[in-house]
Amino acid sequence: MSKPFAVLTVVLAGSISLPAQNTFVVHFDSVQNGIPGWTTGVNEVPGGGYLLSGMQFSVNAPGRIHVYTRRTDSNGVALTDQELHPFTNKSFYTEALNSLVPVDSGFRTIITRQDPNSYEATLILHAFNHDGDTTATDTLIFFEAQDSVVAFIRQSIRTSDGGMLGIGAYDDIDNLSQILLVRVAQNGDTLWTNQLGDQYGDEGWSVCELQDGGFALTATHSGGGPSNDHTLIRTDSLGNQLWRRQFGELGSGIPSVRMTLDGNILTFTGHKESVQPSAWSEVELRKWNLNGVTIWSKFSHRTINSDTWPRDFEVLDDGSIITSISYGRTAMFAKFDANGDSLWSRFYYVFSETNNYNEAIINDIDPTSDGGYVMCGWKIQDQGDPTDGLQTWFLIKTDSLGCGAPGCQTLGVNEFVIGLQEHLKIFPNPVETGHTVTVELAPPGGADLGPVELVVQDVMGREVRRENMVRTEGVSTFSFPVSAFSPGPYLLHLVSEGKWLAGGKLLVQ
Repeated sequence: MSKPFAVLTVVLAGSISLPAQNTFVVHFDSVQNGIPGWTTGVNEVPGGGYLLSGMQFSVNAPGRIHVYTRRTDSNGVALTDQELHPFTNKSFYTEALNSLVPVDSGFRTIITRQDPNSYEATLILHAFNHDGDTTATDTLIFFEAQDSVVAFIRQSIRTSDGGMLGIGAYDDIDNLSQILLVRVAQNGDTLWTNQLGDQYGDEGWSVCELQDGGFALTATHSGGGPSNDHTLIRTDSLGNQLWRRQFGELGSGIPSVRMTLDGNILTFTGHKESVQPSAWSEVELRKWNLNGVTIWSKFSHRTINSDTWPRDFEVLDDGSIITSISYGRTAMFAKFDANGDSLWSRFYYVFSETNNYNEAIINDIDPTSDGGYVMCGWKIQDQGDPTDGLQTWFLIKTDSLGCGAPGCQTLGVNEFVIGLQEHLKIFPNPVETGHTVTVELAPPGGADLGPVELVVQDVMGREVRRENMVRTEGVSTFSFPVSAFSPGPYLLHLVSEGKWLAGGKLLVQ
């Protein structure tokens, strides 16, 4: 059974709503209780809220990595916390990207179980209900210790027949790794497995089903050129290779693949202009026809002195594309049109920015029923954060424009600093017409946030007041009368030099 929570303290960034679109950013520091972990999948569930899955060092089997599920409410507050196989002295790994595959009654994922003392490995199909409780498990493949095999799945999709296809890697001790495909029937039976590769090593990362029932898949390639060459392969419905294309010879990051609305193939990968250490990576969207010929290729988000690494992406119903990108210490959310041209980008500073090596990773991004988006990932906390050094799950819910606070597109900001929300005070709230309201932001340690502006909007996103906050002994404050305000809700935003710091909802009575 799931473990319920009565009270949970989280860091909110804009838990305020325009009509029908909720937004928030939360992290799971208090749930993890000092134990490092990383999340790989999130899905909206019926009745509101979200189910996350990922990994964390076990509470009940010290030193082992186990799979966890966490169910939240519609504001991202954790309601349940469940460790799978809690007392088993083996390690369990779930998929690297969007690990929850929706089925009619809940979700499925493929979990790898490994014996820490041998090469024994098992691929397990795990089914959950919408609360994250286990409903069924089925062993798909078992490799005994004498097989000396390492095998794992990195991504699974639901197939048109109601089953699943998983992609990953198969690596025995005597040979180079190969792409591993596992096809699963709707009832959980293994239909077939296949291994693909050439004379060099290949590891599968992403897969999509095509209109003819075959598949397109992407892999990283470790020979015949610079490391991590990207590979695109088209197969028939049984996983037999039809053609293979090497591309992005200086590519980097995760190569992902989806089908476009017109039935062609779209890849999202990293790219470098050279192999020199000073060459900074960028992201590439490339559209292919079904014969493996490039239709167009678009490069973007290249910044000197910083790397951008592609993570997850989805093609939306209108053909536009949403992507998650690891951009140094920030988690980036970028949207493109159907031709791969950039529309906008949002940057989330989930924790502090002290150390450059603390990358923010988004492993799953999806549209939500209210027209917004949800994404999950992890980041290592830094000095000044709640638990310095803890690798921590986070969850971001935005509106349709990728804003962590509704109205960000009218503020001229696309960067969101997370962690200051709990230090914001608005009082009195509600406030009666004719009275004065005070807004106060007191960052930890009196940190200098630069010049802070207070922006007040009505619920339609129209600006009704903008003032400079007054900073005294590390605390930014401003008081103003609301005599000119009509009764109703208002949105308050604190911004500084293009960054959104904190915000809240003010009710004028």
